[in-house]
Amino acid sequence: MRDTPLTIMSMMGEEVIPITVTTNLHHGKGSMHSHTFFEFVYIDHGFALHTCNKVTSIVSEGDWFLIRPNEPHNYISAYNTLLYNCLFEAEALQDSMDMFLSLPGMEEVLLSQSPFEKLNLDYTQRLKLKTCLNKMMAERQERKLGWELKLKSLLEDFLVFYARVYHESSNILPENNANFSKIYNVLKYVEEHCTANMTVKDMAQVAQLSPDYMAKLFKASMGLTPAEYARNFRIAKSMELLENTDRPVAQIAAELGFSDSSVFSRLFKQVAGISPTAFKRISDEERAKEN
Repeated sequence: MRDTPLTIMSMMGEEVIPITVTTNLHHGKGSMHSHTFFEFVYIDHGFALHTCNKVTSIVSEGDWFLIRPNEPHNYISAYNTLLYNCLFEAEALQDSMDMFLSLPGMEEVLLSQSPFEKLNLDYTQRLKLKTCLNKMMAERQERKLGWELKLKSLLEDFLVFYARVYHESSNILPENNANFSKIYNVLKYVEEHCTANMTVKDMAQVAQLSPDYMAKLFKASMGLTPAEYARNFRIAKSMELLENTDRPVAQIAAELGFSDSSVFSRLFKQVAGISPTAFKRISDEERAKEN
């Protein structure tokens, strides 16, 4: 992990308003790092295993999430994953930050140490978010008259949109969004039964849909097939255990429902790019350095 947290000025090499939007294509394993600024990440396409504060999660197409200042994180295994990164220092908003924090739930999201969470946007929300992000990039790149004021205004629009989506997602799922409700139930089922050998048929029964139609809806919503998501979720859980416990690889494989540790090792390497033994060794070395 980097010893010195990143700052926007160190990344951009100039003293201007501390707000920027970038796009990055990730493939493979990144390095653990932290930074002094807020980082909102939107996954445009692809998927990755992401670790934040020692919790490993799958992030995929349509996901939108926040990395707070000084939270160590990295992408363990990315597969042609295109990200939008919206970075800003709190000082860039001045009085607007207080108004934003007064919105329901936003103080907890931005300033607390609550667990990592993500939003998954529908098609219309994705288009709206990308339009805002692309406008922010254009203002910074073109630097026309008043660009800093416009960039700050667009960031405020961005944050209000996040607050609205977050608020909507915190409420009971709307009745007219039945398909999303069914996929949400499948995600919860995978999370709660990740130690079992789930089949697409099992997931379809949870969604009360035919296997083919459920798989089509799932892929459209998540960017992964149900089987890929279930596999990657189990591997993500194994990474958490390998990184944060002293349990041997074979024991962790068994706890996650793999009767054959060699099958587990093969799947792990397909997803993470390295063997579970090598991953554990690297994690132990990094943990020793931190201590």
